[in-house]
Amino acid sequence: ETLPLRAAPVLGRCDCGPMEPRPLHANYTPIPGNECEDTDPGNLPPRPLETLQEERNKLDEQEQDVLKRLEDFTLLWESRKAPLDDELAVVKDRIAKVDAEITSAEQAMSEEPDMPEPPGPPYLAWVEGTNFTVVCNIIVALNLATMIFSPQLEELKAADLVDNIFLVWYIFELGTRTCYHQRNLFIGRIHVVSWNWLDLMI
Repeated sequence: ETLPLRAAPVLGRCDCGPMEPRPLHANYTPIPGNECEDTDPGNLPPRPLETLQEERNKLDEQEQDVLKRLEDFTLLWESRKAPLDDELAVVKDRIAKVDAEITSAEQAMSEEPDMPEPPGPPYLAWVEGTNFTVVCNIIVALNLATMIFSPQLEELKAADLVDNIFLVWYIFELGTRTCYHQRNLFIGRIHVVSWNWLDLMI
């Protein structure tokens, strides 16, 4: 039974021309004039120096051609990549600006004042100053001290006078703050205006 034809790989170099694919069965007969006595590369005769130099020159030309095409491809890639790099830089710049605006907005929200901008006359802004706050705290401390030593003040018949002095001060403080903040002094965030309502009731 004859096996299907299958070409065998060509080994080595044959000076007689291209080698014929050799089927793998016993009934194969080579085509006349296309035989090769020995296809082992180790047994091939050395090629002439001129032939080797010519082949080397051709390989050099092929190498230069490949390098030239590679350079052209690199230039083409760079020319198409440059606009994308510019666009990416613009997008990154916009991202940085938006991030900065987000940070500023978050800081503004976290630093939002407890009370809105006072609608009162600007010359009363000193009621929110440090000096006036310190004086108010000192008056409160003195008032607490007089409450502790009230029996001694009653013996000196000075309790009513001292109480009236503190009352005048509290009325002055609450009046100036009301003129400066107006309705915002009693209407707003509960943890802020609750202290003002307490002062008013006292």
